[in-house]
Amino acid sequence: MSSPEAQSPPPPLALDDLQRLPLDGLISRAAGIELRVRPDSTRHHLILDQARHQLHRGGVLTGKGLLEKSGDSGMIRWAAFDLRPGPEDIFVPTAIMRQYGIGPGLMLEFTIRLPRDRERGLVVAALQAIECIPVSEWKPPVDFEKLTPLFPNRRILLETAVNPEVAARAVDLVAPLGMGQRGLIASPPRVGKTILLHLSHPKSHRLFATTAPTAAHSRLEICASTTTCRLWTIWSWHFVLASGKEAPLCSGNSAPPRPI
Repeated sequence: MSSPEAQSPPPPLALDDLQRLPLDGLISRAAGIELRVRPDSTRHHLILDQARHQLHRGGVLTGKGLLEKSGDSGMIRWAAFDLRPGPEDIFVPTAIMRQYGIGPGLMLEFTIRLPRDRERGLVVAALQAIECIPVSEWKPPVDFEKLTPLFPNRRILLETAVNPEVAARAVDLVAPLGMGQRGLIASPPRVGKTILLHLSHPKSHRLFATTAPTAAHSRLEICASTTTCRLWTIWSWHFVLASGKEAPLCSGNSAPPRPI
């Protein structure tokens, strides 16, 4: 077998593609690139080993994740693992954070490199986009306290012509929603808050407050964050949103079971 140095660089690889592979898919891919798999390797360690193998062979490795700030530096957390810490988390150097004025909670797209000197784990080499904006066009956001409040001037219509629903039209008439506006459903327990969000669909349950806006507005993206909800509610969100471009995020024990 030839040494890694004598081989040609592999094609570019996205860390997100590795995270979407099941455990058997990661093992099969490791065998295909002649990477030895330790018997006690978890899914997280298989992803990390294959990412390192890609970089050691001179290949390009990219990633996309949310920034969590820790002191002057930061770490990348992955939506695929509900933002929980893992061995494949990426370190963001302080110099990069200061250069672009980025803070926690931003979605970053970047290239990855191996650690140098005293660095530990994989490291962000360069940013490609911040919140889907190319870094060449990125401007640090103004602090929330310094912003001027504006009234919403564009409506979000929940009723759609394809699958009209009475509940969606009622919300459009009684409590219309606007882009940039916050909404809240407040009521005593077990009176139908979730039923208001759940509408019948020919093949599955739908959440009209999350799927209808994207049906009526193709450029609108939904990020659903759920905390301290009942498990059946959390799982239904994952069932509906996980198949589309929306990103269901949940905390702690609310997460559906995943292979480790």
